[in-house]
Amino acid sequence: MFRDTFGAMFGISCETKLLEACSWDEDRAAEVSTIFCNELSQLSEDSIVGTPDKIFDNLKESLLLLLNDYEVEVLMEILSDCSENFYLLLSESEEYEN
Repeated sequence: MFRDTFGAMFGISCETKLLEACSWDEDRAAEVSTIFCNELSQLSEDSIVGTPDKIFDNLKESLLLLLNDYEVEVLMEILSDCSENFYLLLSESEEYEN
């Protein structure tokens, strides 16, 4: 299940990063990804207003209560990479639409 959900959301390279952070334990990676996705969902439900840096800081603080430092570091890198490439991904998908 981990491979289906996390890989679909963030891509295979991010899935590999998370697996590595979890010492290649797929059960732990699934648990970490579930916690991460729940925290992201909670952020969107709370409609937090602020700068992207403030929102990232709030997310990191909440994750640190639930996960170890290295797992959180990797998750924040993944989220940062995805946010930096968000507009690029959108423009690529628009090119291929009929």
